[in-house]
Amino acid sequence: MIFFQNVRLSLVVAKRRVTHGWLSTLSSLLRGGKVSAPNFVKQKFLQDLFLKRAVSIETGTFLGETTILISKFSKKVISFEPEKALFAFATKGCERFKNIQILNVESNTKFGEILQELPTKSDVNFWLDGHFSGAFNYHGTLDTPIRLELQAITMNLPK
Repeated sequence: MIFFQNVRLSLVVAKRRVTHGWLSTLSSLLRGGKVSAPNFVKQKFLQDLFLKRAVSIETGTFLGETTILISKFSKKVISFEPEKALFAFATKGCERFKNIQILNVESNTKFGEILQELPTKSDVNFWLDGHFSGAFNYHGTLDTPIRLELQAITMNLPK
């Protein structure tokens, strides 16, 4: 029962984020501030610039929407989602896509290991989007593990 309450909560929060996101964007623009790109811009970027038929590694699965998009042009998608309720929700939503693997761990604990397991000379896309953004999503020891992820990528570049 708790799982379903968490999923229901996640959907309510996601809807609020969409509304809040647009209001926040408008408010920031009016004040002359910087804003994040709308979701369709992110999707277009991924479709146009990601290498096709490569392995794609994503941090921060969230609801799995970007994971599913990436899976449509990737050989394999490995995604990290440490929040248990989001992991369960995304896993259920992605189960029909056989090329998606979602890991319920913090990326900073297994990211380097996953890179080591990839075949030499693999084409790899990275979407490093794991970060704490409030509400119910995961807050680990770091607000964002991106520095550790970039270090792991740098160490594995020769491979």
